[in-house]
Amino acid sequence: KAVRGGRPPEAKTARATVKVQPATQTETMTAAEMTFDFRAVGRSLKRAQTVGAGKLVLVPQNPAQGAQTITAGQFVMAFDDRSRLETLSGLSGTRSVSDPPAGAPPGVGPRETSSERLEAAFDPPTGALVAALQSGNFQFSDGEQKASAEQAEYSSPTQVLTLTGHPKVWDTVTRVNAERVLLHLDTDTAEGIGKVQSTHFGAETASRPVQAGAGLKPGATSGSVSSGGVKSGGATPNAATGTTNVLADRMLATRPGQWVHYEGHVRAWQGADVVEATSLDYNGKERRLSSGSGVVTSHLAPASGIPATGILGSSTLSGPASSGPGAAGRKKEQSHPLTVRADHLDFFDEGRKASYRGNVELETESTKLRADRLDVYFQAESAPGGSEVERAVADGHVRVTQPGRRATGDHLEYEAAAGRIVMKGGSPALYDEARSFTTGQRLTFFIHDDKLLVDGGEKSRALSEYRMPQ
Repeated sequence: KAVRGGRPPEAKTARATVKVQPATQTETMTAAEMTFDFRAVGRSLKRAQTVGAGKLVLVPQNPAQGAQTITAGQFVMAFDDRSRLETLSGLSGTRSVSDPPAGAPPGVGPRETSSERLEAAFDPPTGALVAALQSGNFQFSDGEQKASAEQAEYSSPTQVLTLTGHPKVWDTVTRVNAERVLLHLDTDTAEGIGKVQSTHFGAETASRPVQAGAGLKPGATSGSVSSGGVKSGGATPNAATGTTNVLADRMLATRPGQWVHYEGHVRAWQGADVVEATSLDYNGKERRLSSGSGVVTSHLAPASGIPATGILGSSTLSGPASSGPGAAGRKKEQSHPLTVRADHLDFFDEGRKASYRGNVELETESTKLRADRLDVYFQAESAPGGSEVERAVADGHVRVTQPGRRATGDHLEYEAAAGRIVMKGGSPALYDEARSFTTGQRLTFFIHDDKLLVDGGEKSRALSEYRMPQ
């Protein structure tokens, strides 16, 4: 040992150990060699440093709390006038390992951090860690959750770890980048603040090492969440099919509940399907995506190969012309955007159903649909870019408008494959510039021709067929 401050040197030894036993914690520093500085007045310990690598072990007197081990290429310590540790600097590469507390659930492992430099502050009377600043290639690991940043600042009273400098957080199914990331260690939640970029992967993609901006290509597909919503897993044949990207101003995520909340200029997309809203929630346990703040969604509906316009007409048909050689290319060329606006959206992955509520407006090509409620059902995902619309059901003050004609009723059912619209309830009526007015208990018309079927009900079971010029 090299000893400074006027005290005679002790016998040389291969190791040096300093122990302090405050009220709540025991601190043990171990190193091959250390130097000490003592105050001239009172002869209290002022400063100590290791000559080379060292290890500091913090052991709470409460056995229910886990121990913490800190290592560094070199340690520099400052003490108060009673020789109690005040600050600790770790240089030349530092690493901290916090053991799980006694009674932790099975499978819970240690929490680890590493960085090039560490600055820590302690409360001298108790020896408890108050705050820590780690800078230079910061890395964090807590089970499946990982994080990296240029700098991390930890506050013991709040149990918050604040990451700055290109922070990233990821686990087996999610990657998040933001200007600032807050990890709430006591509640197992994470906040992203400023320019949040989040990517939810399928199982195969999520197992790969994280990369800067992995899975996220800003400015890629525009258009408007996917028919499949924000997913948190599930293997897919094509990685793009199972990957959902989200942009927002802020994000709050809870790991135990598998719940994520986005707010502020939210835009999420999966393939060609996009959702835009002021806020968006994803429940991983229920596989449910929801927004109650006004939402706009867009989809590329597949074409049937039959010339058509309108909702109901655009591209959500799949008829005979869509099969055979070259069909995939034709379908892509004939696809049309389908946009839905509403006050509220709920998407359920189970059942492949999107429910829109409040001031619903659906628009595609030259056709518009308005209703109080709209449920859209999707086929199972089978190709990159999302799944196809299978059918839609609208209720409440339903109104369909196309050039030259409009229809009203209380209930509408749309079958994509046949291009068929069925309106009933509330004396459905169709107004046409050429034939004026048609009504019945049930009206059936098609988006790719001028056929109209009218069912008058029990008093008039015969169907009347009209040819309506387009």
